[in-house]
Amino acid sequence: MPMLFVLSAKTQLALLKYVQDYLDFCTKTDESNFQSVCYTSCVGREHYKYRFACVARSMPELIVKLESELSLLRSTKVSVSSPRPVLGFPGQGAQYQGMAHALAQRYPRFRTILSEAAGAATSAAGFSVLPYLIDEEPPAGPSLDASRIGQICTFVYQYAMYRWLETLGVQPQGVIGHSLGEIPAAGIFTPVL
Repeated sequence: MPMLFVLSAKTQLALLKYVQDYLDFCTKTDESNFQSVCYTSCVGREHYKYRFACVARSMPELIVKLESELSLLRSTKVSVSSPRPVLGFPGQGAQYQGMAHALAQRYPRFRTILSEAAGAATSAAGFSVLPYLIDEEPPAGPSLDASRIGQICTFVYQYAMYRWLETLGVQPQGVIGHSLGEIPAAGIFTPVL
């Protein structure tokens, strides 16, 4: 009895791997499992952009069709775009004294961006932001754990980090933010499509 066999995947590479996995399985399983294998491939599966389907009457015929598809997929040039990261912006509680110290010491461009952002924040906040970000010892006055201080410093650090990564050519495909981190995520990210 002819059976329908169906596979789909989100990418061409994933489909290639999926076909290979099924081929490996089918060559090792008993021929009596043919109908179950075909049935399982069709039922309860998502349907994605990249697909393979065939009709087979037996396990050997299915194996031949899988081998043929695998050969075709391998000969087709697979286009893989350069991966782009997704940036995550944490909320308050991720901050610590001198959190930008190492980067500011090692990368002058980061320090410049950070200093400019901290300068703008200092004018608006009424206290010096930069010492909380780059000094290893806390400045006299309120602690970085105070909400007002921690929130401003976390935002400035995240903003500076994002802008610095931009200068390095990092273009994220998206951003996520948690709590306070939603503000810089929403405010500074422009999707690159």
